[in-house]
Amino acid sequence: MKRPIDEPGPVPAILHFLLARTIEDKGVVERQREVAREGGESADAREYLDHFNLRRASAAVEAQLGTMMLHRPDRTGVCRECGDRSERRGVGPAYPCPTLLRLTWQFEHHPDCDDDWVRRAPPL
Repeated sequence: MKRPIDEPGPVPAILHFLLARTIEDKGVVERQREVAREGGESADAREYLDHFNLRRASAAVEAQLGTMMLHRPDRTGVCRECGDRSERRGVGPAYPCPTLLRLTWQFEHHPDCDDDWVRRAPPL
């Protein structure tokens, strides 16, 4: 997997947190897929779980990873995706951007979630 940011140095805390939660979710999807393959459900139930739950959950995990890869900070501390795409660098929302802040909503009760991220996320 590509590193969440291209520049050397530590991964921003919000990206580290979201990446860890997303990897956990991916593990849950894989464990559920194993249970469905091994399992006590009927063939129809396994097909339903795989198509409607596991595939969607897997797609959600991949979409979240893709979003995190797009919304990385540049060297000026601005989100590469949300910032001004002209030649002027450093114009745009400070990092973490509103998109990443909103991704923290789903984890607001996780003990490692920074309350400030959830509080700063703009309403829909």
